[in-house]
Amino acid sequence: MDKNNKKISLLKKCDLHCDNCTSIIDCTRCEQNYYFLEDAEKGKEKICYFKGNYTEKHYVNIREHMLKLCDENCNQCIENKFDCIVCKEGFYKKYKPIIEEEKNRCHDPNKNLDFFLNKVTNLLEKCDISCLTCDKNVKNCIKCNYNFFNKENNPDNINGCFNDTIIEEGFFLNDNKLFSKCNDMCSKCAIKSENCLGCNNKKDYFKYDHKKIKSSVNVTKINNMTYAEFSKLALFCVKKDEKISGIFFDKEKKEFNSCLEGCKFCENSEECKECDSENGFVYIKTKNWKEGDRNLFF
Repeated sequence: MDKNNKKISLLKKCDLHCDNCTSIIDCTRCEQNYYFLEDAEKGKEKICYFKGNYTEKHYVNIREHMLKLCDENCNQCIENKFDCIVCKEGFYKKYKPIIEEEKNRCHDPNKNLDFFLNKVTNLLEKCDISCLTCDKNVKNCIKCNYNFFNKENNPDNINGCFNDTIIEEGFFLNDNKLFSKCNDMCSKCAIKSENCLGCNNKKDYFKYDHKKIKSSVNVTKINNMTYAEFSKLALFCVKKDEKISGIFFDKEKKEFNSCLEGCKFCENSEECKECDSENGFVYIKTKNWKEGDRNLFF
């Protein structure tokens, strides 16, 4: 105190790297390359820290003049907490994320089960919509998504999952919830492989109407099926060049019809190529017979 009994105010120097302060531990503006620290110890929040000492797990926020923490999954970041340069071990960035701002964010693969780790790019890639989880590539499903199912006896050894659009490609969903291939004669089928909903015309299979063709009851087998078996089917498809005793394929009408009675093989309903000799039918020349004619008499 002076002789007038008044307190003397003393000017004290701010902390070494502080340009302006209200007390030695309460800086309001740091000098160049020094910033406040987001995770500073309690009581040291307004002390200035050199940014070179905090290159890991921190980034410089110019607006707040602070060394702020990177995201917990990131070891080194810039501009913002999710703009990661180096991910924490066991965490990875995503390939082409939907949100552009997340292109450098690091993710835990155990919390992103609909992604798989591409070990070439070291990025997490989104599984195909058909997969609930996948591995090695986007369509190699470990588990199928809802309303998607595996193929039975998949020849490609890829655990692909498929929805009901594959029915149009000649598959049906069996009792084991697997897509099975329809019989070749079917363009589409249901419940069983031979239960056709349409004939496979692309492979020359056409409808065989056993109700219309009365002689079908005498046929031994067609497509390795007996009359008792194929007559139970709602739709039975047969290859047009199938040799069936007493039956021919009408190329114009695209349907099967009966040959003349007593004819084993024919190309139309008027001319026989081979008689049913096993049942006593033979060729006989008639009065107006000429070379090439085929008339039948028992």
